Amino acid sequence: MRRSPWICVLAFLLGSGLARENAPTADNFLRRVNPRATVFGNYLYVDGVNATLALDLSKSWTPKDAEFIETEKPDSVSPLWKNAFFHDDAKKTFYIWGGRIFRTPWGVPPPVKVWKFVADDKGGGAWSTEDDNHSFDDLVRSEDGAYVSTEDAGFWIGGSAFPETHTDADSDIPGVVSYNFTTKEWKNHTEAPFSDDGTVNAATATYIPSFGPNGLIMLLGGLEHTIPKATNHLSFDTVHFFDPVTMKWYKQPTTGTKPQKRNHHCSVGVPGNGTYEIFIYGGWNQDYEKILDDMYVLTIPGFNWAKVDFDKDPRTEFDCVVAGNRQMITVGGAGVFGGWTVKDSYPKGLGIFDLTELKWKDEFTPDAPAYKTPDLVQKWYDQGGLDRVEWSNDVKALFTKKDSSSTTSSASPGATSTSSSTTDQTNQDLDKVSSDSKSSNTGAIAGGVVGGLAALALIGVLIFFVLRRRNGNGGEGEMVEQQPSEIDGRSVAASGWSPGMMPPPPRFPTASSGTPDSSRSRSTPGHGHLPSELSSEGERRAELA
Repeated sequence: MRRSPWICVLAFLLGSGLARENAPTADNFLRRVNPRATVFGNYLYVDGVNATLALDLSKSWTPKDAEFIETEKPDSVSPLWKNAFFHDDAKKTFYIWGGRIFRTPWGVPPPVKVWKFVADDKGGGAWSTEDDNHSFDDLVRSEDGAYVSTEDAGFWIGGSAFPETHTDADSDIPGVVSYNFTTKEWKNHTEAPFSDDGTVNAATATYIPSFGPNGLIMLLGGLEHTIPKATNHLSFDTVHFFDPVTMKWYKQPTTGTKPQKRNHHCSVGVPGNGTYEIFIYGGWNQDYEKILDDMYVLTIPGFNWAKVDFDKDPRTEFDCVVAGNRQMITVGGAGVFGGWTVKDSYPKGLGIFDLTELKWKDEFTPDAPAYKTPDLVQKWYDQGGLDRVEWSNDVKALFTKKDSSSTTSSASPGATSTSSSTTDQTNQDLDKVSSDSKSSNTGAIAGGVVGGLAALALIGVLIFFVLRRRNGNGGEGEMVEQQPSEIDGRSVAASGWSPGMMPPPPRFPTASSGTPDSSRSRSTPGHGHLPSELSSEGERRAELA
């Protein structure tokens, strides 16, 4: 069984009886490792072991001057780490489950409970034990799974179970666990074709609400096994993803400059003009010998990778979210192997990255411009990259415009199906994706299609009446019914995909309907080997996990 190379360091620090501080000053801050983060309304929430912190996103701030609002966890809430983290944006609530108790003796798992935090509108909130139907009692609790949330449910993919997570457990856990926010029902889904044994650890999962009838969840990176040792990393050559309602899995080969295999990285997603981009950053390399400092972007529906050229900073075991339209905020992380006493290069562990300019920023800006697909991605579309994508029929259907009368299944492990009108708007025909450089003509393109059909229809009506009148007058002409809306059995109106026909930016799993992050999407981070925070004075900051 593989243990973290830093477990001994943690044991030493804890055994020293060092003091704790949940939100130290920039001068005293050293590291915040393995946190959980999300955004509700105007606040970034960071959940650690001993406390939950919040940062105001309605105003500008620099990482050094960022002021956290602190909510202590009551003794009734176990100090979990490496746990599942599900967020229900409609109720401004997140749930924690699984993982292990921080600073617990070996072999002692956490209570069989689910805890929830309900945020207020002031950066605070309250912790409590979730009152549900205990349908999770028979599930094996694990750590280091990939977690992600939709509007209706949370999903935990893979993970590893030890005696510290579940009594007498010692194995990698296959499949997917889902939790319905409304019914409180937990389900175990055994289909998991992303690896030979259906297992994965330290991967990330990103929810894309704008494609498919019910959105799609993309699984990226990670490794197949951690027990008895770390083996078989998942390749970025192919992306595995599933429908969160039907739980059907798909896969699609990728092109471009692909990332090397990794684990414990972070990822975020954001919508472009008819596209959706997923950024991955950092992580461990597959041999746990190096902390990576690179960033890549995967564009959907092109499934093409591009490497980002930016000021590099190695980082692993951290979280990241999108806020303020197009800014990625990184929270915590380790940057040097074993370097727990090495001060983080980011003040208070906070980094700010502009996802359009592809540059680090010194200040968070709540009213930053809307996200625009980066030039290196847009160039690929402009050069006809989408025309070269080789699709399987079932995958292509997920990105093809549907008939407005079609309906979707509501059978769900937790989620409810998207309405047919939303499906019409978000599913677009892949045949003629227009690039952003052509967007100025999209209104004319869409209008031309509709206007042309109207003209054809009018001509058809006139012909109908002329021929009918001729027949009534004893003419020999035969009436022919016109079908201007179809050519070779294909709808003319549905024959093209133009950004001018795109809907407004879709909803995102962590964005509220307010400010300042209404165009933000959240995805799961990798789950680290060791959560910890140290001050520059050598004090143990156990909260910062």
